[in-house]
Amino acid sequence: INAEYMGIIRRGDKILEHALPPAQEYWNALKAKAEETDSIIQTIFVAGDDYNAYEEFEEVVREECEGESAIVCGWQQPRLVHYMDQRFKGFVRNEWLDGKMSYKKKYELTLIYFTQLTILRAAIAVIGSYGNNSFRLLKLLRDAGFDTIIPADELEWNMQQFSIV
Repeated sequence: INAEYMGIIRRGDKILEHALPPAQEYWNALKAKAEETDSIIQTIFVAGDDYNAYEEFEEVVREECEGESAIVCGWQQPRLVHYMDQRFKGFVRNEWLDGKMSYKKKYELTLIYFTQLTILRAAIAVIGSYGNNSFRLLKLLRDAGFDTIIPADELEWNMQQFSIV
């Protein structure tokens, strides 16, 4: 990505544990950060393991940038970038652990995961849910201030107890 960009991280096996914020909530958080910093959203990196989540977010961005949020979009739809295969339908931990997934597939998924985390580390802001382990990990890995990690939901993370409140 050859420009400043914002990042979002969506889905994961947490979808089996609790409801995740809808795509609109990620857009609302991005838009609020852009308005707060008087920025135009030009590029958004969408990380995750479910291509459907990317498509849902893409639809929200398209609708929003044609409507009232056009000025935040710079009067054009932001460029959405991802590093996902269209076959990705979400990571399920048990599939990894039950021995049915091939070593090659595990290796591929691990490389994709760490590539996404590396890209998100450099984003000017990252939107996600504290219900997502990767989002919490990014809060610790990023060099940027904690104010650049923005929840798309009402969950909070107690770093001392490593629990979601």
